[in-house]
Amino acid sequence: MISKKQLIELEVRIDSDLVDQLKKDSMRLCIARSVRSRGPNSQLYPIIWAALDNYSSKTTFLWSQDGYEVFISESQVHEGIPLKISSSHEISMGENLIIQEESGKGIITPKTEGSSGNIVIENDTRIAITTGLSHQIKINEDNYVVAPICAQTIEPQRSMAILPTHKVFVVLASNISPGTAITKFMGQGILVRIPKSSEFIDTDSEKITKRVMFTKVKHADGDLKAPEWRIDQLSEEDLLIPIFEGLNLFDYLADS
Repeated sequence: MISKKQLIELEVRIDSDLVDQLKKDSMRLCIARSVRSRGPNSQLYPIIWAALDNYSSKTTFLWSQDGYEVFISESQVHEGIPLKISSSHEISMGENLIIQEESGKGIITPKTEGSSGNIVIENDTRIAITTGLSHQIKINEDNYVVAPICAQTIEPQRSMAILPTHKVFVVLASNISPGTAITKFMGQGILVRIPKSSEFIDTDSEKITKRVMFTKVKHADGDLKAPEWRIDQLSEEDLLIPIFEGLNLFDYLADS
C-alpha cells in the first residue's frame, strides 16, 4: 500500500488553444526520469516513462517513492525500439538483485544497515543480460502501471548500482514511444526538480504537487511570444531545455 506522504504529482498544463495544434503536429507529451548509475563501463540509457497522444489542457502524473521493479529484457537496447520485457522482480531502494539464471531468475538480498540506498543488479550468469529499472506511475484517473525508466546491458559477473534522482524530464516531441530508449530528440523540454524524501517531513498533505505549464507568454509590448515552458515554485535545479535538434539526453538524465 502506498503511504499518503510518499505521493508525488506532476501536473502539466498546456494552453487549451495549443493542444489541438500540438496534436495536429503529432507532438506527444513525454516524461522520463533522471537516474544515476555506477559500475564498470556504465552507460545507462534513459527510457521514456510515458508518451501520451491523448493529453489535454491538464494532465497529471502520480507516483510514489516506492513501487520499483527490476526487469529483464529479451532484446538489447536500441534507439527508438521498445524493450521486450520477459520478467521482473519487485525491489526496494537499498536491496540487491542477483541474477542467477539466463532466464532472469534470481534472488533479492534485503537492505542492510548502512547500505547505500542504491538498487544493485548483479549478473551472476555467463552471458550479457539487458536489464533496468521500472517504476509505478498513474496517469490522470487511470490505474497504476509499471513502466521502464532506464536500461543497460550488464556483462557476465558484473554489477550495476542504480539510483533514481529527484528530477524528471518533460518534453513535447514527435516520433517518441513509451518504453523506448531515447538519447536524442527534436523538441522543447524542461528538467523539473521533484521533492526529496526529506521534504515530506512536517506536511499533512496527501501528496506534493509540482506544476509546469506550456503557454504563450506576452512581450512587454503585449505581443505574444512563441509558446514556452513555465514552472511554479522555480528552483535553481529546474532547467528549461530549448528546441535543439540532436539534443543528447545523457547530458541531462544520466548521472545528473
